[in-house]
Amino acid sequence: MIYIDNPSSPHVQAIFLKGALRLMSVGLSHSRMTKTEALTIATTLTGNKYKRGQYVAAIQDLQTIIDKGRE
Repeated sequence: MIYIDNPSSPHVQAIFLKGALRLMSVGLSHSRMTKTEALTIATTLTGNKYKRGQYVAAIQDLQTIIDKGRE
């Protein structure tokens, strides 16, 4: 069983958002979040602005947040 201690931490949000962006990058879309909203959330987490279709760049930046959270 996996227990998420603090779901509002940027590390945990980055993990779930990374998965959503990976699906969006191959053409699948989330039922409750638009692609623009996902990139906006990635912008707030990373501090970098993303334009439409820049999913790979957002995923790479989110990975750095995930790696820092593991330490």
